[in-house]
Amino acid sequence: MSQQEPSGQDKPANHARVSRLLPDRRGAAAAAALLVVGLAVGYIAGQQRPAMHKAEVRCLSAIGDISCTDDPDPGHGEFWVPRDVAWIDSGGSFHMGDRPECLPPTGRGTEGPVGITWVTVEVSGRSWKQAVGVEC
Repeated sequence: MSQQEPSGQDKPANHARVSRLLPDRRGAAAAAALLVVGLAVGYIAGQQRPAMHKAEVRCLSAIGDISCTDDPDPGHGEFWVPRDVAWIDSGGSFHMGDRPECLPPTGRGTEGPVGITWVTVEVSGRSWKQAVGVEC
């Protein structure tokens, strides 16, 4: 018996089957491009987040206002502290929505330094340092 040569009809069927198994190069290039664009957008969005800073400050705490400074000369309020700022008490417990216990509305400055975490806020060309956290 002689061996038969494969007919030419099998080649197109095999080629179609193999091409379905291999990824389309255009699809792979598009996926890679989307990945690069996604990474770039994520990086740029991350850079727009305000930088947080920490400082040891002395504060003047009145009924309606809390201002703090890291300047040893009193009267130089540089940091604005909202009365409902997130804060950590001396025992390490987290609080939110009420005035920090170490900044009561006495109108006097604090005895010791208070730790704050702050960001620079910019609105309509004006900027200020705002506390986003207090550590008593």
